Amino acid sequence: MKIRWRLTLVFCLAAGGLLAISYGSFYMIFQRVLRDQFDHRLAEIAAPIILDISGDPDDTDVDQLALPYEYFEVLDTSGAVLQRSRNLHEDLPAAIRPGLQTLRLPGIGEVRLTVIPFQAGVHQWLFIAGGSTRETDLALAALQRFALVLLPASLLLTAAVFGFYSNQLLAKIDAVVGQLRQFVSDAAHELRTPLAVLQGETELLLTKQRTTD
Repeated sequence: MKIRWRLTLVFCLAAGGLLAISYGSFYMIFQRVLRDQFDHRLAEIAAPIILDISGDPDDTDVDQLALPYEYFEVLDTSGAVLQRSRNLHEDLPAAIRPGLQTLRLPGIGEVRLTVIPFQAGVHQWLFIAGGSTRETDLALAALQRFALVLLPASLLLTAAVFGFYSNQLLAKIDAVVGQLRQFVSDAAHELRTPLAVLQGETELLLTKQRTTD
């Protein structure tokens, strides 16, 4: 019985570790895929707006934009804001360098930005397209909750399956051990009978008087 519980404990620890590693790896891959898709979407949103500004630098369409959870700015190379979407109440504290950035803004939360340099007539400007990571964070939080429920459930199911088959295996082992014990007992009994006869005959011979012949 003790061996059975020890085997179950060792198996549960090993299975739990493997399941935790698997779920952790899946979460990291899922997070990376979501982030990459989000960054790609920012670039796709920025492309037509940049094309429009490049064709007409005097146009101020960016000032009229007010898309939910999406934020835009046009800057010159010194960092001065030339245009800003209506849903931004203050300038984005972004670094003036091309590439991706992540900021946390008061009242908005985490925002992912892409800074893209472009040519507008004779001007060299920067376009910033940003989006709230709210939907991505919600998806990741949902996955975390799902994993927290699924991990123990998977562990319990695995332990139950292991317990079922280990019981059968240990029962077979017990049967084999029982057969070996019975064989040893039978063999000892079979050996004991001729040995007892031999001992009796030897004692009988020793009790007889010896002749001098």
